Amino acid sequence: MKAILIVFFSLCLYLQSSCQNSQQFDCSIIESLFKVNYVKERLALEKYPNETIILIDTSNFFKNCNLPSIFNRQVIFVSDSFAVREKRPSNFFIYEMSCFKKSYSIGLYSKYTGASIRYKFKMRKGKYIFYKNESGYF
Repeated sequence: MKAILIVFFSLCLYLQSSCQNSQQFDCSIIESLFKVNYVKERLALEKYPNETIILIDTSNFFKNCNLPSIFNRQVIFVSDSFAVREKRPSNFFIYEMSCFKKSYSIGLYSKYTGASIRYKFKMRKGKYIFYKNESGYF
């Protein structure tokens, strides 16, 4: 019985340690995500080219992130959702950043369009590979 508990505990520690880098992502994950055509379409990124992109990251997944621009648009990261009260087309909530083994997922929500996107991805050879999405409108 003790051996089973030790193996189970070791497995949990291994899975947790392989996911600890999830909060150490650089800004390139956001940039890569916004380049996916499906994301551009669902979040209407090309519809409002003059709007500043505001990413509301209340869980501080991208705490030290500083992107100069995406699509020639300024990008601002905000950790307090109360700071952004107005409903604008380029305000996006990062509501999830999780991992399981070496597979990660990120979730974005636009209050303006009501679109919610959750993408699963892996990192291979220094590039992010997006392979599965779940989306919907509220």
